[in-house]
Amino acid sequence: MAVYRKLQEEDARFVTTGAVLLELGNAFSRRTDKNIALQLINAIYQSARWQVGFQDYALMRRGLALFSERQDKNWSLTDCISIVVAGDHEISEVFTSDHHFAQAGFQILLE
Repeated sequence: MAVYRKLQEEDARFVTTGAVLLELGNAFSRRTDKNIALQLINAIYQSARWQVGFQDYALMRRGLALFSERQDKNWSLTDCISIVVAGDHEISEVFTSDHHFAQAGFQILLE
């Protein structure tokens, strides 16, 4: 991933959520793929470049509020929680190809 390498060279910091890591683990939940998920998740937790926001009641409520407000969009609850966290951290560029974030006004870095 050239974009990720470029961001590393720029000493970029990354923010994700526990909800995203849950989705990652779920996506790789087959026995043959679990090791991939474990390696990725452990690398994120061990890296000083990554900050993982944990799900608490207040964040869940805020994510649910956005999920409710944007019923016109096909945004997942995880997307909504991530959008809330990105807003809290004043993040404008997101390391994703998910067009839902472009709909929310973010610049997506993986097109």
